[in-house]
Amino acid sequence: MADEKKTFPSDTGYARAIHAPSVDVEDHDVAITMVGEHRQELDPAAEARVVRKLDLFLIPAMIILYGFVYYDKAILGSAVLFGMTTDLHLSRVLPTNPPTTDTSRLSWATSMFYFGMLAGLYPMTFALQRFNMGRILGVVVCFWALVCLLTAAVTSWQGLYAQRFFLGFVESIIPTGLMCIVTSFYTQKEQSLRQSWWFSSTGIFTIVGGALNYGFGQIKGGALKRWQYIYLLAGSLTFLLGLGCFFVPSSPTSAWFLTKDERFIATERLRTGQTGVRCTKFKWYQIRESILDIKVWLIALMMASAYTVNGAVSGFGPLIVSTFGYSNLDSILFQFPLGGICLLSILLTGYLSSRFPNVRVILLIICCLPVIAGCAIIWKSSWFHRAAAPVVGYSIIGFFGAVVSLVITLGMANVAGQTKKCFMAATIFVAYCVGNIVGPQLIKSQTKSRHYPELWTGLIICYCITITSAIALYIVLWRENKRREGLDLNETERGIAEIEIMSKSTYQTVVLAKRPTATIVPGETFEVKERPLLTERDLGAGDVLVETLYLSLDPAMRGWLNDTRSYVPPVQIGEKMRGFCIGKVLATQSLKFPIGAHVACSHGWTELSIIKDTEPTLRIVEVPQGGKLTDTLGVLGGTGLTAYFGMLDIGQVKAGDFVVVSGAAGATGSVACQIAKLKGARVLGIAGSEEKIAKLKGARVLGIAGSEEKVKWLRELGCDDAVNYKSENFAREFKEKTAELIDVFYDNVGGEILELALSRAKEHSRFVMCGAISQYNSAKPQGPKNFSMIIAMRIKLQGFIVFDYAPRYAEARKDLTQWLEEGKIQRKETVMKGGLAIADKALMELYNGVNTGKLLVEVKAEEGLGSKL
Repeated sequence: MADEKKTFPSDTGYARAIHAPSVDVEDHDVAITMVGEHRQELDPAAEARVVRKLDLFLIPAMIILYGFVYYDKAILGSAVLFGMTTDLHLSRVLPTNPPTTDTSRLSWATSMFYFGMLAGLYPMTFALQRFNMGRILGVVVCFWALVCLLTAAVTSWQGLYAQRFFLGFVESIIPTGLMCIVTSFYTQKEQSLRQSWWFSSTGIFTIVGGALNYGFGQIKGGALKRWQYIYLLAGSLTFLLGLGCFFVPSSPTSAWFLTKDERFIATERLRTGQTGVRCTKFKWYQIRESILDIKVWLIALMMASAYTVNGAVSGFGPLIVSTFGYSNLDSILFQFPLGGICLLSILLTGYLSSRFPNVRVILLIICCLPVIAGCAIIWKSSWFHRAAAPVVGYSIIGFFGAVVSLVITLGMANVAGQTKKCFMAATIFVAYCVGNIVGPQLIKSQTKSRHYPELWTGLIICYCITITSAIALYIVLWRENKRREGLDLNETERGIAEIEIMSKSTYQTVVLAKRPTATIVPGETFEVKERPLLTERDLGAGDVLVETLYLSLDPAMRGWLNDTRSYVPPVQIGEKMRGFCIGKVLATQSLKFPIGAHVACSHGWTELSIIKDTEPTLRIVEVPQGGKLTDTLGVLGGTGLTAYFGMLDIGQVKAGDFVVVSGAAGATGSVACQIAKLKGARVLGIAGSEEKIAKLKGARVLGIAGSEEKVKWLRELGCDDAVNYKSENFAREFKEKTAELIDVFYDNVGGEILELALSRAKEHSRFVMCGAISQYNSAKPQGPKNFSMIIAMRIKLQGFIVFDYAPRYAEARKDLTQWLEEGKIQRKETVMKGGLAIADKALMELYNGVNTGKLLVEVKAEEGLGSKL
């Protein structure tokens, strides 16, 4: 015997838990207005068609956009070969012996672009978050074109500084915008390859820009200088690009090139992947979480270190190659192998990281090595007329593109929530600017004869820092994976941990497979389903990822399986079995529920679940003095609440009452007996064993239980008496022990015990109808027969559901907690171990009276491995 229907409420009514509260649309992903609150199955062929259409429109657009960013800033390196250095006085001869040339103004002109990008970061990120993406991109890119065109009118190095600053300011919208586009249109699995595609334009436009600049180098006359023609062409092409940007959609819900059905699919598949669609309101708690996340800062350190190469190459690349003994035009041509290696390495690593799990960090470290080798080769090889070795070293430096691409995808793959995505993108962007600012400052023209040792040693150090940071990130994520998977960190490592997306594993959920006609049949009534593993990246705003530790098993669960009208809708075939549980927060997008917190919730029979922080039944578990974690499902949970309100409000027990409790050794019954005793009643407990009865002895409590062991336990509680309903002489013993007749009968069992109690009822007695466990598995449940006694004795026989008392839960918990701390209430638990695999068997055994006190299933031990079922 055990407690009845009342055990499952945790905080508020189940009906309120079923219906989600209304949400402020401003705080909610806009996708909800299109697809609703419930996920739907998608046709794989239709989804693939939508992805192809997204790729056909978005990928070329992003490649061209970022390519122009790289082209605009990199043409400075070619322009200096065509007279810009002299015309704008970017270099000057220092009065040293012998005289040396100082190019620090060129270094600062290169760095000034990235100061402008830093200045534009906040306003451009804010604009991206708040306004239509296509419109804001179109306006900003058109301004960018204007700044580029005006470069031809610059006549001094001071003017070039201003041009470079404002050019960087307007172009700052592009890298952040592209990262947000990818995360807003593509699922987590698809993002890595798409990020590499648009970033590959670094290599493509190194080649394209080199070819265009080589062509302008052939100009021998004209009203303008060759470097001015370069900027006029770049500005004109950029203006055309700006007009095209007005057609870029903000999210799948506004993708004009998709049909209405395709927009639905594009939106729904993001929710299925739990990536989320753009939301236009900043979530400040996500900013706080990002600031405290060590992964964000490791990514930033890697980005800043890795991009120092680009800062040097974009402004000084052709000039450096010319010092190897090549002409100005030939130096431009040698940008082709650099760009080719950059392009191929980005595409290859992007493909490998999307094709094979767990390889991004490893690929990143591998790609750092050629960059280090290239710097060493350039530095230590001989520089003579048309030298080959330094050109080889210069070319393999192109692997830096793959390193940076992998850093970007690593960073963006580890966040969810639009504000957090934007913060990560902005952090990466700041680091990108820092690296590009530092890179040009490493070039000291005075040390040209010694092969710029400060540059190459500086770059080698930076890439060693990148490798070290990557290893640290690997360790952080590896430990996090092990914690999430429930692994002991002292165990031998089980293969390479999943780095970017945690583990490509599954978790288990138990669903209703077949409605039982009578007794639950283990292996037939329920079915264990494998689901894709949930991780931190699956969380949206306000989401909490909870790992189940304990399940509460309650007699009322059997009624939920019947397709009949009741106080809650029945569990549907294929639906996850409902139930209350205690879990632990593994990841969070809510300030209300920190990582590591123990929570009570109603997410049912599942190992993992994502719950909104607005869910009424989700609450932090507070363990009182002398209490334990599982009390939340027992005396301080539905069990205690049911006993409290049933005995005090329905039973209205008072001093001197004679109280009889059936199922007295169960979770609810044992607490009900003790509450009655606290109120001065004489209580008879009815249990199923002598052991259970022993715990009720002492306060005129008659408990009814189902075994001698339970009877013994009931007597230990201090009740006046107890009786074993499985005894051969139970009817006679019950009549003898109720000679003074019953004032309050607290019924958890129903059936024949209820009939006997009716026959022993006092006039105006109160019958608290809490449960009927003896009838739950019956194909033909029996109702009360002794109606004549109800009439004759004017018995008040009242059923109740503890949900009715939700507004008063705090009041009840306060009293129950005090009684528990003072030792006035005792409790016992029966914990069945074996995880979800034994949950159906445990529920079946509940109706056979296997438990004394509260019956729980341990899904995962607090310190140890999770159940693998």
